[in-house]
Amino acid sequence: MPQNICFKPKSTPAERQECYEWFEQRMDRLPKEMNLSGLNILDLPRFVQHSIRSLKTHLAQSPIYEGQFSLLLFVREMLRKDPNFEE
Repeated sequence: MPQNICFKPKSTPAERQECYEWFEQRMDRLPKEMNLSGLNILDLPRFVQHSIRSLKTHLAQSPIYEGQFSLLLFVREMLRKDPNFEE
């Protein structure tokens, strides 16, 4: 798997909300699958929806979920770099 350059130990509520909104606005355009150099996400829209729901519930209470949030940021970064994905 490529190095996750999106991880940081503490995200802000504003950063999280911006990320959630970015995905929610583009949910209908997400590809069905995504491969991150060995990490195969077979149902990307479901993964994103589940991640957002989980993060909204848990991240404010525990920093242990920062890794999951950084994965969501990483997926967004890879989508932005994908020439086949229209923002």
